[in-house]
Amino acid sequence: MDIAIYGAGAIGLDMGVHLIEAGHRVSLIARGSTLSTLNQLGIEHWDLNGRCRVLPKESFDCFSADEELLPQDIVFLTVKADALFDISENIARLLKGDTLVVSTTNGIPPWYSFLQNNTIGRHLRFTQGRNIFLDRIPGKQIIGAVIERSVNRRGPNQVVHSFGKGYCIGELDHTRTERLESLLALLNQAKLESRVSDDIHRDIYLKLIGNICVNPLSVLAEKNIGGLLSNPEIRKEMAEIAFEAEAVGLAIGVIKIGDFAFDRFISFMEINLAHHEPSMLQDFRCGKPLELRRILEVVIMLAGLKSVGVDVPHLQSLQERLASKTRSHPILVGSHSWANAI
Repeated sequence: MDIAIYGAGAIGLDMGVHLIEAGHRVSLIARGSTLSTLNQLGIEHWDLNGRCRVLPKESFDCFSADEELLPQDIVFLTVKADALFDISENIARLLKGDTLVVSTTNGIPPWYSFLQNNTIGRHLRFTQGRNIFLDRIPGKQIIGAVIERSVNRRGPNQVVHSFGKGYCIGELDHTRTERLESLLALLNQAKLESRVSDDIHRDIYLKLIGNICVNPLSVLAEKNIGGLLSNPEIRKEMAEIAFEAEAVGLAIGVIKIGDFAFDRFISFMEINLAHHEPSMLQDFRCGKPLELRRILEVVIMLAGLKSVGVDVPHLQSLQERLASKTRSHPILVGSHSWANAI
């Protein structure tokens, strides 16, 4: 199949390696030093066993966002959720009527309230941003995905798979369709062991709670996950943050009581991710923009809606402390169009 991967970060390159090796025609959309390095040196990938394989530059195509590319069969979106609205016009140029758009970003994407009039949709008064996004990328062509594997970058063209298997994928109307089964088969055949969600909005929000607990605090403390968990005060704050984020999800109806268990979440991280450095901390150390708007700020915004009305003092404090921490890093202050489009 003709597959474009929009975003050549760690997840995009990892996905690209597997799809290329499965025999698909893969085009990576990249920028800056990543684009030039990929076109010169190809991709270096380390698997869970520490084995390295090199995919030569001749085995895939790599383009900038400004270059013309023929419409694709599948477009995987592997950029930060904060960037999705701003690049939506570029994505639209890659689509034909039956192109699947697989949105694998962390955080709340601009399409999140589509077909959700009984949950989050009933709380929103202003949907202009979402509607503009869906005019460019039709909701009927989108499949949601949650990343269930951890991948880190060593350099512009170097990635290391450190934990996990594949993806959790789901239709936005929560049905099980033929195209979803086909996508599942494609991912599994590419050795990206994946599963189907019966409620992708629930699973995206549950992943969001985990991200809110870990990523912002990793920046404030400048510690990896093991370092956070070993500090009783930070661990207590993680619980308070998780409780507030869970309360917002319950209020808007995207999760139910019992969907998120903090103790189970902590145990999972202690066993599997103690040595992992969260992506937000990696971005902070490199002076890159932090992915805050659609992970932290969107939950605070939802909590403040009149029909939701959930108090989130710990989330607000977290936001204020992050603003103070990053004030001396101007590169972290970005312009995001339609930041609250959901």
